[in-house]
Amino acid sequence: MAARGARYLSRDVILRSAV
Repeated sequence: MAARGARYLSRDVILRSAV
């Protein structure tokens, strides 16, 4: 579960950074 959360968080961070 932790691995799944980390993957989603990483994507969210990148998307937010792009904006």
